[in-house]
Amino acid sequence: MGFFEGLRESAAGFYSVLEEKWYSFVDWLGEKGAPIGDWFVSPLEERGVPSFPVAALIALLLLGGLAFVLLQPAGVSLQVTVVSGVDGSPVAGAKVSLSAGDKSLQALTDASGIAKFDGLPAGSEAVVKISKDGFNSSTSTLPLIPVAGSSVVASSVLLSPVSAEKPKITVFVSNADGAPIGNASIAFVDQATGRVRELQTDSAGAAYIEFSDESELFNVRVTRDGFTPERATCFASKGECSIQLSSDADTPVDQGGSKELESSVLVLVKNGKGDAAKARVTLMDADSGGTLSADYSASDGSVRFNGVTAGVRVYVLVEPDDSAYRSYNGGLEQDYQTVSATHDTEFRVQLEKKSQGDTEQVRFAVKTRGGDPIQSASVKLYSTDGQLVLLGSQDTDAAGEAVFEMLSTVSAYAAVWADGFLPLVEKSVKPGDSKAIALDALVPGNNGKAGITVFDADGGRAEYARVTLSTADGFALGMPDQETAEDGITEFSGLPLEELRASAAKGSSHGTGDSFTVSYSSDASATVNLEPTYGFIQVKAVDASHKEEKTVQARVTAFVSDKQAANCTTPAGNASQSYCTLKVRANKPFVLKATASGYASYASEAITVSTGQTSKRTLELVPTAMADQLGVVSVKLYDAETGAEVPEKTEVERGSYYDVVITVNLPSGADKSGFYLRVGNAETVAKDAVAINYYDEPKEAVITAGAAYRQNASCSSFDQAGSEAKWVNVEYDESVFGVKAFKARVFVRPTATQRDALSVYYRAYAVKNGLWYRYPVDSYLNYSQSKGSRGDCQAETKGVEYPVTEGRTTCNNDACLSISFESEGAVYSNGFTVALGKTFKLRATAKIFKSSAYPFLKVSSPDGQVVFQETLWHNNTKEIGASEFTQPLELGATGIDSLLSQALAGMPSNYAKLVFQLSDQNGAILSTDRF
Repeated sequence: MGFFEGLRESAAGFYSVLEEKWYSFVDWLGEKGAPIGDWFVSPLEERGVPSFPVAALIALLLLGGLAFVLLQPAGVSLQVTVVSGVDGSPVAGAKVSLSAGDKSLQALTDASGIAKFDGLPAGSEAVVKISKDGFNSSTSTLPLIPVAGSSVVASSVLLSPVSAEKPKITVFVSNADGAPIGNASIAFVDQATGRVRELQTDSAGAAYIEFSDESELFNVRVTRDGFTPERATCFASKGECSIQLSSDADTPVDQGGSKELESSVLVLVKNGKGDAAKARVTLMDADSGGTLSADYSASDGSVRFNGVTAGVRVYVLVEPDDSAYRSYNGGLEQDYQTVSATHDTEFRVQLEKKSQGDTEQVRFAVKTRGGDPIQSASVKLYSTDGQLVLLGSQDTDAAGEAVFEMLSTVSAYAAVWADGFLPLVEKSVKPGDSKAIALDALVPGNNGKAGITVFDADGGRAEYARVTLSTADGFALGMPDQETAEDGITEFSGLPLEELRASAAKGSSHGTGDSFTVSYSSDASATVNLEPTYGFIQVKAVDASHKEEKTVQARVTAFVSDKQAANCTTPAGNASQSYCTLKVRANKPFVLKATASGYASYASEAITVSTGQTSKRTLELVPTAMADQLGVVSVKLYDAETGAEVPEKTEVERGSYYDVVITVNLPSGADKSGFYLRVGNAETVAKDAVAINYYDEPKEAVITAGAAYRQNASCSSFDQAGSEAKWVNVEYDESVFGVKAFKARVFVRPTATQRDALSVYYRAYAVKNGLWYRYPVDSYLNYSQSKGSRGDCQAETKGVEYPVTEGRTTCNNDACLSISFESEGAVYSNGFTVALGKTFKLRATAKIFKSSAYPFLKVSSPDGQVVFQETLWHNNTKEIGASEFTQPLELGATGIDSLLSQALAGMPSNYAKLVFQLSDQNGAILSTDRF
């Protein structure tokens, strides 16, 4: 008998035993009065169904149900998760109070914001109260019904922070009379978000800026229709900030100037024989590594780059057309120059012939990770000896290749970038290398963003600053530069997830920020502070009483906002060596004060120099022996934009500003003294070709200004000057004497013609015991204040005159546009000829004489016959490749801005029309055509 058969017989025997026990149990129940055999066993077995298996199955089901009931837990658990209603973060330490049935429990949330309660009656409801300092309390009712298969009820509760009122700065905006100005717009950068916010003042002229920390400060810009915009810095620690707006009708357009000067760089290229050489010349910013401009040399080997900011340190790259000559790199040769404000900055490049082994090629093949070539990828080759010295730049061809010719003695690195890909820096490139570059495509998770904020040297937001990125260890990243917006912020995207550094340049000012790390999960941020820039003023002191120059040893101090900034001592003796030099902040008005033994004290007019500019001033000191003699020491005219002196009878240009500087000697001992300055020849300033629209306001002086000059009118009443003045009278009391210089800025109207002139009339006076002393002497009034119908306001004057030239300008009452073209080294104003496919340059200078918000210049070729290739504006070069472009303008205090563009004559035409339209946010200001 086999094993399985034995097992089956044993099981059958065991079953028979259980069945016998079952029937015995049925009989026993029948004896006890429970006849289950009659109503359970017999009915089943009469149908042929054994009763024992059915009874066993029923017993098992009853036992299972009982076990389910007996094994159930005593209650359910409740898990409460408390999170912030602001950002969803867990709230730790919140007090959670619970009432369910007869139970009252409390717990504190853990670091994950969770509180848990066990043994709660299932099916009931729990009342949950949550409280936490800094948050609003919450009460909710939760049903204690777990989901099937679980004994835990989970619930999340949002707590909203208490809306505690933040401290605020109250900003008051008023007019010149102190009356509040409602509905004024106050724009500032929110410190928390970095974005520009805008508030409106209420009827009381007030608006409120919230802050979190008393160390915060806000640079605000206030605007209101009918008023000149103003900027101010409001400090949270002071709690309030008052800003006064001037009416458009009462505000001079120009108040002294801070726009950086522009100049020219001239490059002369010759071959080894000394003959002019044809070459492509690139002008580079040595401090930022940025390209300022590029052009081909003319037939005489010269290239002139106009519109370059004075004070910028530059070098040139020269790539000759003749392959027999080596390229020239001024960065490698340490041939750097700072652009001069007063004359052309000149580079003279002598090309050298190649020798065997001088150069080797370097090849780059740029592809995707999948091996596909990338066309138009940017490959820039830099020197490792000077990480911002550019050796060359190319875009890859259709095969993804770029080839450079490299000096055998130079080591380099390459920065490679393509749109849609992560940038890559190849840190070791040697002559003769062939590099295969694989770029990673931008996909979620492998790149991030960064916001860069640029501040100027005074802590204000720097708009239109050019921002460049590099690796943390100084290698150029090769990505396109970005330009900051009005809030001083720009954003980069598609950045590698690594440590980077940002540099910025605006005009002649540069700065580099700290390193920052790019993350995929959150945007990175960094700041760049531009360094202050400086200029120089060379000062010479001379004896004003000598016709032949006699130098004087004097102590000269420069004051900026009444604070001493620099000083030096002028030497006496040899005139050629009699200057001392002061280093002063660029584009900041300052006053020179001089003292010398045996001479009266001296104070100059307000002076401004540009970055890197060296300006000269001669201080005319009056000997003490002559200190009691009233006199006008000198009257001089300066170009307000360049600071250059304009000799007498030299032409002045319409639509331009000039500074009249009068220097007078006021005697000691007088009861009062002063001087008078008048411009123009018409009776009223409104009818005149020139007008005074700004003048110095010495704090110790009483100044009156008039809008009309009538020879026979009473001096007791006069037409008060508004935004423009015809004359200014400056008067001091007995405590002020010595040599004083005073500046008045004169505007030559854009409607002036060659028949007009900038005429300046002046006198000085002093009063002692009722006697009037004048320079020049008035033989009719003598020592009297007035005589007959003639009063002191009509006293004798001296005069000087400057004729007006119309120049290359188109003007209306609000603006002027000065336009010139350069082709083959010649300059034209209109109607010039250029060959098909040849390039030419255009330079446009805009001058706006009214308050203007967001001005811009649009230049277009309506018929598409001219293609503009690029523009140079404020040291930023931008590629265009279109028949029109629009350039935002950043007006200086003189209301002037310029741009330079290179254009291509793309179609044959007898008359290719160019349209220049100057506009702002309120519409067109001036439009003109050129052909």
